[in-house]
Amino acid sequence: MRTINNLLLAVTAAVISAMPVKAEQIEGGITFAGGARFDTGSADTATAVVSWLNEAGNPPTVVSTTLDFNVVPIGSPVSLVAPWSFNSGPVPSFWTVGGFTFDLLASSITFQGSGFVVVNGTGILSGNGYDPTPGAWQFTTQDPAAGGVFTFSASTSALPCTGQIGDFVWFDANRNGIQDLGEPGINSVRVVLTDANDVVLQEMVTVTNGFYQFSGLCPGTYKVFVDPNSPALAGLQPTIVGAGTPATDSNPSPSIVTLTTQMPSDQTIDFGFVQPTPSPSPSPSPSPSPSPSPSPSPSPSPSPSPSPSPSPSPSPSPSPSPSPSPSPSPSPSPSPSPSPTCPPLMTFTQGGWGSTPNGNNPGTLLQMKFANVYPGGVVVIGGNRTFTFKNHANVTAVQAIRRFLPAGSTPAVISSSKTNPQTSDGSVFAGQVLALKLNVDFSNAGFLPSGLGNARLASGPLAGYTVNQVLALANAVLGGNTGALPNGLSISGLSTIVDRINNNFNDGRNNGYLIVGPCGPGPTPTPTPTPSPSPSPSPSPSPSPSPSPSPSPSPSPSPSPSPSPSPSPSPTPRYISHTVTQGGWGAPPSGNNPGMVLQNNFAAVYPGGYTQIGGTTSGTHWLKFTSPTAVRNFLPTGGTPDKLKQTYTNPSTSQVKNTLAGQTLALRLNVDFSNRGILPTGLAALKLRNTKLVGKTVQEVLNIANKALGGGSGNLPPGISYSDINLAVTTINENFSDGGNRGNLIP
Repeated sequence: MRTINNLLLAVTAAVISAMPVKAEQIEGGITFAGGARFDTGSADTATAVVSWLNEAGNPPTVVSTTLDFNVVPIGSPVSLVAPWSFNSGPVPSFWTVGGFTFDLLASSITFQGSGFVVVNGTGILSGNGYDPTPGAWQFTTQDPAAGGVFTFSASTSALPCTGQIGDFVWFDANRNGIQDLGEPGINSVRVVLTDANDVVLQEMVTVTNGFYQFSGLCPGTYKVFVDPNSPALAGLQPTIVGAGTPATDSNPSPSIVTLTTQMPSDQTIDFGFVQPTPSPSPSPSPSPSPSPSPSPSPSPSPSPSPSPSPSPSPSPSPSPSPSPSPSPSPSPSPSPSPSPTCPPLMTFTQGGWGSTPNGNNPGTLLQMKFANVYPGGVVVIGGNRTFTFKNHANVTAVQAIRRFLPAGSTPAVISSSKTNPQTSDGSVFAGQVLALKLNVDFSNAGFLPSGLGNARLASGPLAGYTVNQVLALANAVLGGNTGALPNGLSISGLSTIVDRINNNFNDGRNNGYLIVGPCGPGPTPTPTPTPSPSPSPSPSPSPSPSPSPSPSPSPSPSPSPSPSPSPSPSPTPRYISHTVTQGGWGAPPSGNNPGMVLQNNFAAVYPGGYTQIGGTTSGTHWLKFTSPTAVRNFLPTGGTPDKLKQTYTNPSTSQVKNTLAGQTLALRLNVDFSNRGILPTGLAALKLRNTKLVGKTVQEVLNIANKALGGGSGNLPPGISYSDINLAVTTINENFSDGGNRGNLIP
């Protein structure tokens, strides 16, 4: 591990302390128009602009703006550099207006002829407190000139960078340099991003579960390092580096990261820390005390010893009946190896989820990771009647949740379905159910410690229920199905149970209401008691026949070998999961096949009554499925991977011939059934180890596939095709489909 020298740290710390809050990149575009004189009298032959003035001697002006450029008044004069060659290299401050500047990097003629010329270029936009942002320049003009002046139009569009570097600082409990199951993230660690020349670009501290994320990055070379003076790292030192795969190892600090247009993000820059091994204090060698010289003792007169009779071979003469080899008193069964430390679970209350983002509080976690946990941008609670939280009008889903939580008043069911309800629309029961849904979904997605859904209630009227089962019951009752309440349990009593779950790990420890099973997915097994061995009765000494005094050596009893302790079974690794292919989900229900799993659990997994794939914003397309039958009618689906051409509810395979749609629906089901605990939990947090989406989590791949299907602007990542996405989604769907692990996904 390379160490940053103290001077660099001191300089960097000084720079960081003086840094303003990071600005954002520029968005939008700006268009100019005016007159220009060329080096020739025709657009067909011109190679350069020699002057940017019209016939009246006035400079070009702004004719339209969008987004961040709206601060520039229409009609503002624009300053442009002349002369400018159409096939040009860098031109600093090529144009300036309204506090914005565009540094042209390169330009070239892309069309010339028939009285037209079109020039395209690239450069960097800056100004008005924004971060430097890539931009595209286009210039067009045509014949004829009037008085030697050509009328032109030119535009510059911001192309904000979308690259990211992340994402984890953790405590390496077993010191092996690999991110193992249950090893916790470390919060409040400062992580710094610099360019290749050590100029600080961004800095942040890790938030819930040790995550960090630098975003808005352009292709280029960066350095990432952890500030070892962060108070959270006191008493810790870096673990070994490079011990696992790029997705599971620890990186050196600083790490050099290169982003390209083909690979604009790297989410594998992780830093592990351990407690230093205490150096054993050398035990002082005891100084040898001088041995006293033995005083000669008078030699005793030799007493005649009887000459030893030859050792008799063990005579078969009445050897004492072999005392029964003392059966070793049942050696206590070997204590089972200590169970592996399970990751501490975590829950937040209504008030926590409803808090304003600040530092690494639950409000910040909700703000930062909502889109990862809910790629459709929608959270639904209830059953027959629902409360839906989503981006709508001028309110985001996260704002709607914060506005609703914490909710009070007498526990009651939802009286009528609403989108983005106010606190006054609900009751404390609705608030508790929403908080529990967030706790379970964030745990299933890996942004809180995983496994909450499989924890069981230790006491009360629902003792033995898993948290997943309580949430399903609470949603059904909240939606108006009070007949689902077990005998003797009221709405108020159920609300109290949900509240106790939300509070159980709120202070970071288990307050005793939930039983947490072994690490890994699956319900807590009931331990089989090991019967204590009954001690063998000690044999009464039987005098038969007494051994003769002859010194026949009694054979030393061979000690019975103590039974080797059976090794405790290792916990199920997090990456043993289960996935179902298109054909599996599309199969007719039979026995316990995937079709039957879909049939029996669709309503519990989708309390809103439907699942959806594709886009979620205006101008995009989606497919909605409102029943298990609708899913079966669509799967499996073939055809060329592509974006959707139309929006459908319950489409048939003849209406949509697109294998990417079929694979994405299968992946949507796999992730949602895993998140609900119907399939083993944790699938969404696993990462691809191959394909062009290597390093992406399953949830991120699903988000990419949905965006690609939806169409619209920027629906494909740079350098990635529909076929690339289809391959990645298919790889995930098939990885655990035979009950094994094909090795394409890693924690």
